[in-house]
Amino acid sequence: MSPQGDPIVMRWPTPADGAAVLRCAPADTWLGDGLVYGDCGLAPAEVIERVHDGIYRVLLVQVGHEPAAVIVLEIATCGAPPKKTLGVIAAGGLRMHAWLGHVQRALREIAAGQECERVVVLGRPGWERALRQFGWKKQGVVMQAEPKNYEH
Repeated sequence: MSPQGDPIVMRWPTPADGAAVLRCAPADTWLGDGLVYGDCGLAPAEVIERVHDGIYRVLLVQVGHEPAAVIVLEIATCGAPPKKTLGVIAAGGLRMHAWLGHVQRALREIAAGQECERVVVLGRPGWERALRQFGWKKQGVVMQAEPKNYEH
């Protein structure tokens, strides 16, 4: 249940259904926003193709009877040292504080079930503040510069 008493429902659509959902409103907007903040270097069409092909999976979240969020996930071996990782490629939606506790717990359970060693979220700075209350820790900092605009 959400803090307001609404039921939280999470669904795993098939790859084809997940790709179809990502092409429709409001999930298409949420995906686009999540990709901007996560900056994984992929366009929405590329993510949708990878979902359709089963490379990525989609977790759909409802609060009550209303769509609330879409989370795109990948399992990969990455990092130094290499670790099997459940990565959040993109996440977006509404009423985050209503569903975040449930979703972060589900992500940990999914990762454990897939024998992953960690769950990683790359996104906007607000994710750090929101996830810290659930025991998540900041692991690094992403910096960027424009290659053509420099003075040094």
